[in-house]
Amino acid sequence: MFDGDYFSAVLLEVRFTLLRLILIIIKCKNVKIVDIFLCNISYYI
Repeated sequence: MFDGDYFSAVLLEVRFTLLRLILIIIKCKNVKIVDIFLCNISYYI
């Protein structure tokens, strides 16, 4: 059922999401785990 292009797009989206999470972790490495969510919000604003 899955289209090849659709699957590639999903993989690309997953890669970007992982990269974004890594960048957030790097940016917020001095922040406590509890504050990761708040830092995540400020990252997207």
